[in-house]
Amino acid sequence: MANDAVLYTIGYQGRTATGLVGVLLEARVNLVVDIRSNPRSRKPGFSENALNSLLQANGIRYIHMQGLGVPKPLRSQLRADSNYPAFFAAYRRSLASHEQELLEVLRLARVNSCSLLCYECEPTKCHRSILARAIQQADGNGMQIRHL
Repeated sequence: MANDAVLYTIGYQGRTATGLVGVLLEARVNLVVDIRSNPRSRKPGFSENALNSLLQANGIRYIHMQGLGVPKPLRSQLRADSNYPAFFAAYRRSLASHEQELLEVLRLARVNSCSLLCYECEPTKCHRSILARAIQQADGNGMQIRHL
């Protein structure tokens, strides 16, 4: 049997909160998994409570999974050296201690139209791409990944 599950990812950099919701609704996403270590933002509408309220008002569930965020030392190192290959390798290693959360996102993505959420707009510069691939591999590589 073919696996037709899709895992979406989205970054909110350069978007408004209502613009983000519009993109999610257009893709028919019904669950957002916030994978920021710290779900606060200086951008209006993107802190955890405000974002959760806006998403719920539009029929989209919200879950924050702090353990799937980037640990602060890794973020600091990336800011210092901009070494993305080293950053992504370190993040992959950090996922080993968060296998249960990763498997929970996989379970949720199999039964929902689910999107990972982070700040960075460019998926190739964001840990959500690494996480999405890890979830895809845990699924047996049948799950599709679509960056919104």
